Amino acid sequence: MTHEQAEQLAIDLMTEHGLIADGWRFAWSNGKRQLGRCQIRRRRDPSTGKYVEIKTIKLSRYLVALNNDHEVRDTILHEIAHAIAGLKNGHNSVWKAVCRRIGAKPQRLAGEHITVVKGRYVLLCGCCEKELARRHRRIRPEALARSYCRHCGPESKGTLKILDRPDAGP
Repeated sequence: MTHEQAEQLAIDLMTEHGLIADGWRFAWSNGKRQLGRCQIRRRRDPSTGKYVEIKTIKLSRYLVALNNDHEVRDTILHEIAHAIAGLKNGHNSVWKAVCRRIGAKPQRLAGEHITVVKGRYVLLCGCCEKELARRHRRIRPEALARSYCRHCGPESKGTLKILDRPDAGP
């Protein structure tokens, strides 16, 4: 699915479920771990001084390009269900009922089959050389010095290394 097709699908589904008429908008995100997001931000309007709600459903431009049409559509419906149920409901039974009604899978996470962006950095244990994590951002040196490997225990504190992955994506 192209970005243009995904955006049009999102706007069409948001219109179908009454979100556009209710002031919701669509936007792209640069997220690399979250395919979709439903958010409400409150900002002060400079002309009136009153607070206004900016209601947005976002899709990750990176993950839309990596995943199939079915997953993107289900993610859009998942986020629409959050907007309809209310963000305070999270992934509870109210939200699940809305998911079933609009045709989304009532699951909190997409699952293992989703393609994700590989982290640019790899965290390695200096003792056992085991790969502990893949990260998108470098970890601060003071945080790295306090961290240790679960397998080696606290003795490995201060031995962790962070390496660049040359084959990492955007």
